[in-house]
Amino acid sequence: MLVQNQVISPRYGGPVIVLKEDGISGAFMLTMRQTKFSKEEAMKIAYECGITELPKPDKGQFYSGKLLFSLLLPKDLNLEYKSKTCKYIQQSNPCKECKKENCPYDAYVKIENGVLKCGVIDAASLGEVNGILANTLAQNYPSDVIREFYDRMSRITNYIVTTRGMTAGIDEYEVSSRVKAVKQKAIKEAEEKGEELVKAYRRGTLEHIPGRTLEESFEIKMMQIASEAKQKVESQILAEKINEVLLSEEPPYNTIIMILSGSRGKPINLTNMSGLWGQASVREGRPKKGYTNRLIPLHKENDVGLLAGGFIEHSFMEGLKANEYFYHAMGGRQGEVDTGVSTKVSGYLYRRLANALKDIKIANDATVRTSHNAIIQFVYGDDGIFPDKTFLGDNRLKEKVEELIKHVKEEIKT
Repeated sequence: MLVQNQVISPRYGGPVIVLKEDGISGAFMLTMRQTKFSKEEAMKIAYECGITELPKPDKGQFYSGKLLFSLLLPKDLNLEYKSKTCKYIQQSNPCKECKKENCPYDAYVKIENGVLKCGVIDAASLGEVNGILANTLAQNYPSDVIREFYDRMSRITNYIVTTRGMTAGIDEYEVSSRVKAVKQKAIKEAEEKGEELVKAYRRGTLEHIPGRTLEESFEIKMMQIASEAKQKVESQILAEKINEVLLSEEPPYNTIIMILSGSRGKPINLTNMSGLWGQASVREGRPKKGYTNRLIPLHKENDVGLLAGGFIEHSFMEGLKANEYFYHAMGGRQGEVDTGVSTKVSGYLYRRLANALKDIKIANDATVRTSHNAIIQFVYGDDGIFPDKTFLGDNRLKEKVEELIKHVKEEIKT
């Protein structure tokens, strides 16, 4: 079926056939700075991939995971970019200036002449849509290169995850007293801001958001206060877990790696389990429907404060109070409705759309026409660019020409 020719999606110009979940987690574990293998292990991994010769070890008597990963790359490949982990580091502990190769978290990827010099391979390299490495191999090299790379990577990552092991334990979501203190402070500040906002709303002195009523402006600002509180807690938890995994000499192989690598889950899931749930949301706003002038009978009528509006200040590790459980269920109900209703709506919409467009084609004069020769567009997509030959819609012509000139100059020198 020549699947290797379908790696790049013609819809948006990004890789759609990629490694997922265990594949990305395994690639992350393989290329972590702390990962090393004995000669026997390195030979076994290389043999699994059909590689018969090993280079010299780069960690004394041991082989780094970066060195073994480099065996899978084309020798003329040169890339530099920030890893997925860098995004989470910026969220928790922003850097004033990118240190690139000297990043203490090893979050800057640099591949030079087919050798991974620094950085961890994660969803930013191999993920769907935005995988920079996968996209480069698929677009700049023959299709057999990406096929062979995926085949070998799947073997290596399966070996890593199987032999090193990945755990999922309750203790992974325990947090320090420092995080708990930050959480209590964030909740207290949010409640105080909420009280001030309620007073301004009652007096009618609340500043309107352009295009919104007084009530809509109030609800939006209450959502913002709750979101800011959760963000503070999330940043603190993320910083703590990043240090545990990336700065430790013997990092734990657990679900935190899944989040940092982008293979599964997000920091918000970690915050929900370890920190607090935050504001329950229904249709992108605070819950409205309930008892007369209140959500549940535990609160006074016409109480529009933070806690009465569905704010959940506990995590799953701590356990939710009875009223918080009901707030959480209100948001969960929306998900159930979307699952049951939205699927059939979007499915039928796609069917009608596909049937309406199935006879459209691009003619020899670059116009888009129907089977009856009626013109739909004078230029395909109004720009004449085919997404399959771009990266996320950007044709990068100038960049490719510069790369070609650089490559030719290097060939002349050698």
